[in-house]
Amino acid sequence: MPLRTRYDQLTATEARCLTYLADGLSTTDTADKMGTKPQTVQSHLRRIRIKLGDGPRAFVLHRAYVKRQLPLPLAAKAPVRFTHEDLRIWNLVATGKVPAGAAGTTTRTAIKALMQKAGAETETHLIQLGHTYRLLTGPEET
Repeated sequence: MPLRTRYDQLTATEARCLTYLADGLSTTDTADKMGTKPQTVQSHLRRIRIKLGDGPRAFVLHRAYVKRQLPLPLAAKAPVRFTHEDLRIWNLVATGKVPAGAAGTTTRTAIKALMQKAGAETETHLIQLGHTYRLLTGPEET
């Protein structure tokens, strides 16, 4: 396991920013909660991506959980039964591997349906719920 430096770790402010986004808040709502401007939230996200990897917010949040940069949300029982296909779609979102083109359009439709089924406000919120229900791979399994 590579040695982490303090420059690899999320700051408390970056972690708080990412946590608000995980809760389903928009950039503007996150800025309001933090008492700052949306541009500042975007700046935090740029630094978070440097530390965790570039990709969609959902991917970055998943990496934060897997790399133990954020604590996993408290476990809860899923309110509905999710299928193997739901889990496949969830993992595509988590890994940032949503295909492009026609396949991507079909996958985007499936993501929207999964978000509705899970009660997720955003794709980032979907990742938080996936970890809450322990349906996504956590730090111990990767």
